[in-house]
Formats: sequence, C-alpha cells, structure tokens
Amino acid sequence: MSLRRDKVINYLFQKYNLLNPSYLEIGVWNGETFKYVNSTKKDGVDPEQYCECNFVNYKMTSDEFFENKKKYDFIFIDGLHTAYQVTKDIKNSLEHLNDGGIIMLDDVFPHSEYEQEALNLKKVGPQTGDVWKAVYHVFEELKEISDEILFFKNTERGNLIFKIKKKNKKSIMVDDTIPTKNIDGWYQGTDKEWTKYNYKRDFKTYYDNCLEKYLFIN
Repeated sequence: MSLRRDKVINYLFQKYNLLNPSYLEIGVWNGETFKYVNSTKKDGVDPEQYCECNFVNYKMTSDEFFENKKKYDFIFIDGLHTAYQVTKDIKNSLEHLNDGGIIMLDDVFPHSEYEQEALNLKKVGPQTGDVWKAVYHVFEELKEISDEILFFKNTERGNLIFKIKKKNKKSIMVDDTIPTKNIDGWYQGTDKEWTKYNYKRDFKTYYDNCLEKYLFIN
C-alpha cells in the first residue's frame, strides 16, 4: 500500500516546524490530498474542467494563477503532467515562495515506460506524463538552490521535495522547445512527449544520479 501524499506533506510541516503554513496545491482534482493537509491557509488551483470538488478556490490554469503576487510557505505541484508545464510551474513557484519555502513535485517516478508516455484521456491505467524529464533537465539548478532534497519513492508514483535556501534569488530556465499543446489546461490528445530525453536511454541515469546518489530516500 502506497504512502498517502497528505501524510508526506504533514510530516514535512512537522520536520521543518511549519505551524499553519500558507499552502498552495496546483492540481487538486477531487481533493483527496488537499482536504487532509494540516493548515487553515490553503489555496487550490485547477481549471474549470477538473473541478470535481469544493476545494478549488482558483478555477483557472496555473499560468493564469501565477499572475498574482501571493506567496506561500509550501507549494505542491500536481498539475498538467508534461515536462514543459511542470518546468514552468517550478519556475513560477520559486517566484511565489516565501523565504526558505518548500516545493513538492508529484509523479516523478513512473513505474514503466507506458506510464510516462504522452498524456491521453482515452488511455487506460496510471499516467505520470513526462514529469521526470522536467526534473532531470533542471535538477542541477535545483540542487544548487536547495538546502535539502528528499525523495519519497513509496507514494503512489513518487514525490520530490526541495527545501529552498533562504535569501535565494536564483531561478531555473524554461526550455520551450516543445510547448505543451493543450487547450485551457484540458488534455486534447495532442500533447507531445518531450523528445529531448528518452525513457530507454535516459531514465536509468535520471534515477541513479538524481534520486539514488544525491537524495535521502524515505
């Protein structure tokens, strides 16, 4: 049985002494994580098409949401699962994070090549999209600006946590070689896999170097 993501988040609140922190969740879906997060200062972002619960108070894409100036202690990124969009969400989160804040990424550990293929609403079974490619591409930059990096492999499809250094002013570069082709955050079956990295060629290196060598695995 996999570890619930809300359990990880609440554990991190305790680990870093975050008392009722400001919390942002990008990609709420039915609220199964959001509703159990131990904070009264929570915002949920999801486009209109995905709002299947009452926990979303910003019914819009993450790009639209990040036009505001709000900042948070903890940001959980679980939105559109393409390398391009995840990279943008990481960059925007860094700019909307309180000093010394935390970013948590979901679905960083697909269990097979099939799971990380281009998103498709008609596809059967788990889909992580190519989130791992976004992580692989910016991992060195994130290492440089993080005090601590944690990898939870035993959640549903893995979570990476970056505790950002205080007074950090650096960000990451977004490679828009293959922009995500979606309409208003809704999968139309035209999203492309980011071909810069290949599962058969690069995933083992991603896992061994990014996850095994440098991270504390819980």
